[in-house]
Amino acid sequence: MKKIIFVMAGIAGFLSVQLFSCNQKEHSVARLKSHLISQVSDFESYLTDSMQTLLSHPAEPQQLVTVFKNLRIQYKKFEWAVEYYMPSIARFVNGAPLPEIEQPEVVVREPHGLQVMEELILEDTIDYTALKHETVLLKSYCISIKDNMDAGGFTQEQLYDAVKNRYSE
Repeated sequence: MKKIIFVMAGIAGFLSVQLFSCNQKEHSVARLKSHLISQVSDFESYLTDSMQTLLSHPAEPQQLVTVFKNLRIQYKKFEWAVEYYMPSIARFVNGAPLPEIEQPEVVVREPHGLQVMEELILEDTIDYTALKHETVLLKSYCISIKDNMDAGGFTQEQLYDAVKNRYSE
């Protein structure tokens, strides 16, 4: 009888530890997800408050370069999550500034994102209209990223894999 009570107490203890551990995992994943969404919001705010404000009137090229560098730093904070969970969106936010050809319809998609903005800013003559267009597109990608992160089911294993992929590059 004592043996059964001892075994039952052990099982109850084990299950409570597992339940607590599972709760902790879910809580840490939820905190990280919230933190990532906050970082995307910070990026979007910086894009609006700094870059779009600067583009509302012709700015000095050096100011644009400085704001752009800070914008890129903001993106790097959550880039790993976008690359892992939303590679198709990541391509438009920070993909190569080359046109993309899709087969079999032979559709050519123009490049967009931070690398295109960088080229526009570093040209001899800045195309403010194209730069404004890129910032509007980036804002729309931010909305998509936040929606996907909010709706997505992050697991701790996926997060470990995403972080591992980030540091193995």
